[in-house]
Amino acid sequence: NECVVLSKRDGSHLFVIPWRGKTIIGTTDTAYEDDPDKFKVKQSEIVDLIDEVNYSFGFAKLTLKDVEYYYGGLR
Repeated sequence: NECVVLSKRDGSHLFVIPWRGKTIIGTTDTAYEDDPDKFKVKQSEIVDLIDEVNYSFGFAKLTLKDVEYYYGGLR
């Protein structure tokens, strides 16, 4: 029922939001300078978010198997 916003170890922000019985975790903010048509979410970015959640919430034991969906955007 609550949203949590934390500072990640690199100084950027991490949010954890409950949504329809699931949890949304984000975000990365990586400069992307390639062709927008070639944009893809990298597995390493997902793993980094999982690692941050597991670090921030010592009881969390998330793995890639827990990820049901991911999305990315460009700005």
